[in-house]
Amino acid sequence: MKKIFYFFVLYFLIFTLQAQNLSIIEGKLSAEDLVLEALKASGTSEDKIPDYLLKLESLSETFLADLKRENLFGEEAAEYALTFLYADTLFAYQMNQTCLDVLLDSKIYNCVSSTVITLYLLKKAGIECYGIEAPGHSFVEVDIDGKTVRVETTNPFGYNPGTKKTVENSNSRYYVKAINYRNAKRVSDRRIAALIYNNRVATLTNSRKSQEALPLAVEAYNLQLQSDESLSYLRSIGSNAISEYVDRRKFFEGLDYAREFKVSWGFSKDCITNTESLVSWIVRDYTKAKEYDECLSFLDSVTDLLPESNLQKYRTTTVKNACVGVHNKVAPLFNSGRYEEALELVTSGIEKYGEDKTLLKDLNLIKSVMETEE
Repeated sequence: MKKIFYFFVLYFLIFTLQAQNLSIIEGKLSAEDLVLEALKASGTSEDKIPDYLLKLESLSETFLADLKRENLFGEEAAEYALTFLYADTLFAYQMNQTCLDVLLDSKIYNCVSSTVITLYLLKKAGIECYGIEAPGHSFVEVDIDGKTVRVETTNPFGYNPGTKKTVENSNSRYYVKAINYRNAKRVSDRRIAALIYNNRVATLTNSRKSQEALPLAVEAYNLQLQSDESLSYLRSIGSNAISEYVDRRKFFEGLDYAREFKVSWGFSKDCITNTESLVSWIVRDYTKAKEYDECLSFLDSVTDLLPESNLQKYRTTTVKNACVGVHNKVAPLFNSGRYEEALELVTSGIEKYGEDKTLLKDLNLIKSVMETEE
């Protein structure tokens, strides 16, 4: 049994790696296409994109000229990419500065924007390189001279972290600690560019502006060739947007939004949960107003949004409350001897809400008294 188990585990790992490699290959972009998609993801206006592309082309020409002049190849060329960028292009780190156009204008960067521009130069130099994504971080790996080397793009001495480096014309030695990031993985060029969208989305959602963020998540989804991962992320933004309607107490508007979102993108579990929050608030308001029939009609109107199993508890409670309401109307009629009216009311309640125990008890009592009086 153990051999069979290990075989399936090994098969699963091999299948997962093959799928991941296929995804990376399908999402591979040229240097030019990578920065074009990165600029689009940054929100750069169409009329300004050509200027930034020219600026990047000029940057890469200078970089390649330096490599040729200094006769740098292999690892030396790959490491020089960081040296070159930190000489005049990357100046100050800022955690949320993910946009490529802002980097080119201000020299302010974060892990994503520095990853993109490093990949661009390495691709222009013909060096095999990949973006690496880890939770809350990104960097670069190069396959070079028969080995894989990490490039921490947020540090000027981040080539092959864990090794000491001596700065030219200086006795200083710098050491960047090697960190084994949990769940770090190679991702496609499309995914790296999409991280710019995702960073912008995160900024908006943190400000409770998920509706504004959704179009960016859709762009990221399309950029990543409509992958399952990007669809899941898109749905999480839709879920957040539905939740924000709950916070703003705009329950019916939220249901309209949820309905449109579900038709377009489908629902995640969180979407269902947040939509049910909208429903529960509306049910609460109907119940408070003792509008039980209206509440039941409302529950019938949202069967396209929630599973019946989620709605059943609201139906049950509403019917119970409605039956109590009927009983409360029957009691004074019965107590005042108006048995015919009481009988008509309780019979109507049973026909409408079913054989509720309280109403059946009322019915039997009324009939018993009426038979006795006859």
